[in-house]
Amino acid sequence: MIENRREEGVVLILTFIVMTTLTAVVAAFLSMTSIQTKGSGYDIASHKALWLAEAGLQQVIYQLKNDANYRSNPTTVNGNLGSGSYSVSVSVNGSTYTPTSLGTVSVLNRKVIQSVVVTTIPEAFGYVIYADDNYRTSGATNLIVTGSVVSGAQAENFPTVDYTYYYNNAPPAQRITGNKTFSAGTYSGIWYITGNVTIQDSVTINGTIVTEDKISSTNKENVTINPTSPNPALIANNDITFKGSENIIINGLIYAGADGSGDFNLKDTKTVNINGTIVAGSDVDLRDSEDVTITYSSSIVTNPPPGFSGGGGSGATVAPQKDWNEIVPAV
Repeated sequence: MIENRREEGVVLILTFIVMTTLTAVVAAFLSMTSIQTKGSGYDIASHKALWLAEAGLQQVIYQLKNDANYRSNPTTVNGNLGSGSYSVSVSVNGSTYTPTSLGTVSVLNRKVIQSVVVTTIPEAFGYVIYADDNYRTSGATNLIVTGSVVSGAQAENFPTVDYTYYYNNAPPAQRITGNKTFSAGTYSGIWYITGNVTIQDSVTINGTIVTEDKISSTNKENVTINPTSPNPALIANNDITFKGSENIIINGLIYAGADGSGDFNLKDTKTVNINGTIVAGSDVDLRDSEDVTITYSSSIVTNPPPGFSGGGGSGATVAPQKDWNEIVPAV
């Protein structure tokens, strides 16, 4: 009897030890599971906060691209999305905007920052022909113009060009003081001329001509201007004239004169193909021309030429200087 009681006692103690051990193991497992669950919850919330901060950046970039009033006075943007929110402040230095976005989920915050360069797209770049004064086509035969045309009093927002930009980007050997004649041959790159430009027969320019005065190619044949995108084809502070010329191909932006001055003259020309936009500070003259095709290219808006400003445009391009960075709070 005593022996049986001793055995029962041993079994009871062993059972107690096993139960205690199992209880401890279960408790430890539940505790670990709880910690992992909480940690997983924090990770999810943290990732949500990060993407909310990114959403805030994208909201501000959208407004910088499409809202001229916001570009001139960028205020803090706040928004709610899903289970969290974002708040974005913006600092400005010239054409560089730096939004800082804070994403919040519950008590968790993530902050990111990114600098972008904003370039306004002039209103004129939305038209195939933008003449500040007159648009003349009388006597023209087989004239095909694809795109919107604006002229006269409607052309109230004439863009300006930064000539210094093109001078600095022209190779030193192609910065010409005085007049320049392009004789038969092929030329490349940006050419900056302070005086008058004359283009002779059989000239191909795989680049851009910029002059502080006039461009003339009167009664010439076989001229092709094909710039490297997004640069313009021709910029003149005065008139651009191809009067009486034949077999002319120009791709890209043509800019003639400042506001109120500068004609683009295609009078009496034959077989002309222009793909891009014509912006003239005075008249665009296509009278008595024959077989002229002028086609608008939307790339001037999606990838506008550099060095232009003003012009009352409501849209803009936004170019990130680099990928966004996260601001990690100091420990």
